Amino acid sequence: MRSCFKKHLALLLAVAILFAAAPFAGAAITFDETAAGTLSDLGIISGSAEEWLSAGALTREDAAVMLVKASGAAALPASACKFGDVSDAAKGFVATAAALGICAGQPDGTFAGSRAVSCRDFCTMLLRMLGYDDRRGDFSWSAAPAFAASLGIGEGDIAAFTRADAAQLLYAALLTRTVSGPKLIERLCASGAITREAILGTPLAAYADCLKPVYTAEEIFERCSAAVLCITSYEDEKALADETPYGTSTGFFIDSEGTALICYHQIEDCRIVRAKAADGREYSVDAVLWYDSLRDLAVIKLSKTCLDGRTVRAFPYIPVGDSDALSPGLRVYTVSNPLALYYSLSEGIISSQGRLDMADPDYPVVQFTSDISSGSSGGPLITCHGEAAGVVMAYYPGGNGLYLAVPVNFATGSSFFASPLTPAEIYEIEQAKKLASTISVAESDITLKVGETRRVLVTFDCPSSVSLSFSTDDLGVVLCVWGDFESKHTIPILISAEEAGETNVNIYYTRGHGNPDAEAVIHVTVVDG
Repeated sequence: MRSCFKKHLALLLAVAILFAAAPFAGAAITFDETAAGTLSDLGIISGSAEEWLSAGALTREDAAVMLVKASGAAALPASACKFGDVSDAAKGFVATAAALGICAGQPDGTFAGSRAVSCRDFCTMLLRMLGYDDRRGDFSWSAAPAFAASLGIGEGDIAAFTRADAAQLLYAALLTRTVSGPKLIERLCASGAITREAILGTPLAAYADCLKPVYTAEEIFERCSAAVLCITSYEDEKALADETPYGTSTGFFIDSEGTALICYHQIEDCRIVRAKAADGREYSVDAVLWYDSLRDLAVIKLSKTCLDGRTVRAFPYIPVGDSDALSPGLRVYTVSNPLALYYSLSEGIISSQGRLDMADPDYPVVQFTSDISSGSSGGPLITCHGEAAGVVMAYYPGGNGLYLAVPVNFATGSSFFASPLTPAEIYEIEQAKKLASTISVAESDITLKVGETRRVLVTFDCPSSVSLSFSTDDLGVVLCVWGDFESKHTIPILISAEEAGETNVNIYYTRGHGNPDAEAVIHVTVVDG
């Protein structure tokens, strides 16, 4: 993976929520545990997915309870239930189900609440909950599974109907349009029956914002481009005087007072930073309110007085959204300064909302496909609602359309410094950390047989972007290659024995990335097999 600014990138993302998408043509199928787990998270079924799935046959009473919850209707008082063969806990739900026409009693006046439901029973009740009516001829009980399948719910009749089948059908129904128009999940969000907090973190998180206005690409550019900044960084005063910048990149305002987001790597190794706004005014970046070198984020603050003394009343800005509401497949857009081509618009989709950066679960990133180039670093990741949901920061050089952004929630959820720092002060702080950084290995003395390979974990504590190198005293004895990062501070080295002998494998920071005196040595003895 390569960071980009000089070799670093950026972007601006706009997510196209599926609120206006065409009806899904096929069944929404997922793993049983995922379907049941989502229903549990949304409060439609009680207990964990494992507990609910293993609770035995799904009864008519169980079906009535879950379908009333899925309808978004509040349960009536238990006293409203006219059936005597229903448990006290379910009476209010059964009464509501009967009032909504989801289900009815038996000819003998009972509800038969303990009777297991068939696929036809459940599909009939489910379709009624969506607004279809078998009594007016929309479908028949015997053909209910087939009619549901035509809507993208299930794949037809199921002989041995289980709780897992019911969970799959209801999960698919959430993504199906009701007779009144909106999808069931949209209707539940609109009514408040499902809270934003409940839906975030589920596979349906994209619907958390389904009630917000959706803008076109043209409208996104019109609304957001004025808030995008061109960031120019200089190593020192001499570089500034000589007009030889370290690199140019992107940033964006998040409020009218001049608070802006960028990537940390845009100011790393630089003492002077300038920001040019869309109106052409240039500002000195003297206030860094917060930064995280490992997450690659920084919050800066610009004065309303620019370098030539002119002032602005307020800055245009992009409202901050919620990166937890992103979802794969959503349409995205970028507005940034790739290769100094200012205010370039690009579009794509989100590939993953929680890709693990460097295989480290503490640092998830957003993966997307909207084309970007060097200079895009620090640009906003904008949803189709005109909200910034991330900060573009990197790409994979070995693939096409593999771009990464830092979720914006990491910045908005952090406490700012008590006193702002200047880029020069941050440079001194981080340089001191780099010069004090160390390298260690899990094993410093190993013995291998010819043809054997040993994996040795290397740990280091460089505070930000890092590059490690190794050298071998005797190239004929062993062959070494790096493995994949296990975290921001750990990576394995694979040592393969080639021929009998002894050698040292020396591990150190690549020049400019850490303490030049830090070194870890692995003594390797290779014996004949």
